[in-house]
Amino acid sequence: MFLSVLLTRYLYRDIISTIAALLLVLIAIYLSHRLILFLAEAGSGGLPVEFIFKLLILKLLWALTILVPLTFFLALLLSLGRFYTDNEITAMYACGIGVPYLLQRSSVLAFFLAILVGTLSLFVSPWSKQQENIIYEEISRQAEISAVRAGRFQAFSGGRGVFYIEDINEDTQAMLNVFVALERDDKTILLASDKAFLLDEGESQGRYIVMFNGHRYDGKPGSAAFSKTAFKQHAVLITSPPSYKKVHYKAIDSWDLWQANESQTRAELQMRLSAPLMILLLAPLAVLMSHTKPRQGRYAKIFVAILIYFTYINCLEIAQKWVEQDSVSQWMGLWWVHAVLLLVIGILYFRKKH
Repeated sequence: MFLSVLLTRYLYRDIISTIAALLLVLIAIYLSHRLILFLAEAGSGGLPVEFIFKLLILKLLWALTILVPLTFFLALLLSLGRFYTDNEITAMYACGIGVPYLLQRSSVLAFFLAILVGTLSLFVSPWSKQQENIIYEEISRQAEISAVRAGRFQAFSGGRGVFYIEDINEDTQAMLNVFVALERDDKTILLASDKAFLLDEGESQGRYIVMFNGHRYDGKPGSAAFSKTAFKQHAVLITSPPSYKKVHYKAIDSWDLWQANESQTRAELQMRLSAPLMILLLAPLAVLMSHTKPRQGRYAKIFVAILIYFTYINCLEIAQKWVEQDSVSQWMGLWWVHAVLLLVIGILYFRKKH
């Protein structure tokens, strides 16, 4: 009993330290790659610099659901591979501690990591996607505001309207000496005011120029008869609301996905539930794959492990697409991918015993 406790502590200490080291390396690689992409986007003017750090953190929170299972899988292989090459596993076998012991201890550690990954997948990742969408909407609004420039004519409504702004107050964002011309059916509408503001209508996502204390002129082309009307406030739609709003299923709360019954929502929910299940399945797979001959070295099966992991991920994504397209039934969903891996684990375990 005492020997088992000592070995468990020794095993966990080695695995956890390897997980920490690998995770730091993978996070550094991921953040470096993302930072390069964001800097390139910022250099082209598509991304304000002040949003880069926030987007990096949000992207990382989403990526951890992929990085943590990979890190755990590789850490188990590296740690147990070292035990084999240093003949420590042979000493454990001599003490009556074999593969069942390793499977049990690695599964306990996998269970706690599965809780962490499940929390990331079901709650943190959707929240990070929601915040990311909010940031990109803010960037889009800023880009549209910056596109409104003083001293030039700008068309809108497919060329049926044009507006001109003489100047913009940088402090208040008030547009000064505004002129708008509109073509409506068989008449022309001209509006002029000393001051106006841009207004974003949140629900419909339409954009308006709201003019204050100006005049409106209505008339027909070719006719000298124009009517003049004074107004205190007049709104002109310059950007129509979108005809539809794309649904970002990755940003929907997991509870809302559970209550929905669409193919896309079911596929996304199963994908989120797959993340912790991956941890539980990769643990025994790593234990059964970790047997290494002394001359092979502890890194002998890393390439194969990475290939297996990304094949696993790609199969899950393909299965998700099939569910979204109703190519497979929802009850089969993504679970057949896990079933195949479970079958492979069973075959490896049977061969290990014999």
